[in-house]
Amino acid sequence: MQQITTKNLSVLIKNRRIIEPISLSITSGEMVALVGANGSGKTTLMRAMLQLIPHHGYCNLSAKPPIERAAMVSWVSQDRDIVWDITVRQLLTYTAEKRYANEKHVTGTVGEAVQDTLNFCGIPLLDNRRLKTLSGGELTLALIARALVQNTPVTFMDEPLASLDPFQKLKVLELMRNMAKNGKSVLATIHEADLARQYFTRVLALRNGTIIADGKPKIVLRKHNLETIYGSR
Repeated sequence: MQQITTKNLSVLIKNRRIIEPISLSITSGEMVALVGANGSGKTTLMRAMLQLIPHHGYCNLSAKPPIERAAMVSWVSQDRDIVWDITVRQLLTYTAEKRYANEKHVTGTVGEAVQDTLNFCGIPLLDNRRLKTLSGGELTLALIARALVQNTPVTFMDEPLASLDPFQKLKVLELMRNMAKNGKSVLATIHEADLARQYFTRVLALRNGTIIADGKPKIVLRKHNLETIYGSR
């Protein structure tokens, strides 16, 4: 089942085209890595698809009204700044309550959804920890849990592995893989080609705002392709 569709989606900022027209589709259960050098347009593309910035062309996500879009896709930003110093459980509870406020039929309770999410993410012992006391890896897991408690079929993650140690990176990647196995569509910006090759089911390579390769990680991320993807513009 197709969860994400774009047709000729492009972004212009101050009359400069940042994203060239892009048409793609992502189906249920795909774990897709968006790769490319810094400045290639990865975050801009994701933000346009989420209607966080204006764009031309079509995306089925950005085309939805805000409430419907919130039910379709959750977002883990690369911004890790903490505004409220609340506990992890409070963060998830508030998010779940807001997400389901307009839902007429919800299976179970918010408390059950929060506990299930804590268990799925492997962080039940963090439930009463305040956000500002968490390590970088713990905070990333808490923010992913905030996305998961919304129970959307699609999750976007912008640099979820940033500033994590090797063990934490593997833990986050396994979590993302389990999401995909459960039928979620996951799109994440990733810098580490080796990890993208090992864990993801598909790679979209972006260069100068254009998708230059789309396919299986072991093919797209062959060594002789890396210079084209990551090399100087």
